[in-house]
Amino acid sequence: MGKTGEVEHGRELIEFADASVARSASLPAARQTVREAMGPKELVDAAAIVGNFQRMVRIADGTGIQLDEIAEVPSRAFRGRMGIDEFASAQGRGSH
Repeated sequence: MGKTGEVEHGRELIEFADASVARSASLPAARQTVREAMGPKELVDAAAIVGNFQRMVRIADGTGIQLDEIAEVPSRAFRGRMGIDEFASAQGRGSH
C-alpha cells in the first residue's frame, strides 16, 4: 500500500496495530498483509512493539501511575474531546 505520512507501510502497520489492540476478527488478515508487505521478521517486530505498548499501559494502569504535568497539560484538550478521561483506567489520574 505504500507510505502513510513518512512511514513506509504505515497504513498496514496501523491496521495491524488497531486489529491487535481491539482483538478484532480482522487480525489474521491484517497480520497477513504486514507479512506480505514487509516480511515475516518485520511482522514479528511489529507484533513485539504492539505487545510492548500494551504491557506498558497495563503496568501503568495497575500501579495507578499518574500523568505528570509535562504529559497531562498538553493532552488535556484532546483527552476531553475523545472521552479518555471517562475511561475507568483514567479515574484518579492526572495532576492533583
